[in-house]
Amino acid sequence: MKKKILTLNVILILLLSVLLLVGCEDNIYYWDVEFSYEDIKEVKVVHVTSSYDEYCVLEDIPMEQSQKIIEDLSTIKMYKTRYQHCASNYGFLFVFNSGEYIIVTQIARERVVFEDGKLVAKADCYEFDKEQFDQVFFKYLSNYPQDLW
Repeated sequence: MKKKILTLNVILILLLSVLLLVGCEDNIYYWDVEFSYEDIKEVKVVHVTSSYDEYCVLEDIPMEQSQKIIEDLSTIKMYKTRYQHCASNYGFLFVFNSGEYIIVTQIARERVVFEDGKLVAKADCYEFDKEQFDQVFFKYLSNYPQDLW
């Protein structure tokens, strides 16, 4: 009887191990844009230094390119992360008519919205595929050669 219980426990442990290994494959996501293009007032290429409200504008993007940038970003693979990341490094800033904005960097999308009269950042738990994000980023960055990065 003890042998059967031990055997059953070993089989259960092996089965759980296999299920855990199979369940660890990365799911791929894509950005489901939650705003309208008509709501965008400005688009900029930015370097985010330490938080959502500390960034340096590198370049203004013509408004007629805003829809194309968002379409390009929406085709990039995204992976779910365990934690929310703050936007950092280089990316795009979309300023809306309301004064709210979203910063899109390779490691995070951070939406900055008004709550109780204050701007509050809301990050998500996804990051873009680095290689694909860089391709889109450098496609729209005209004033800085890619080999400087």
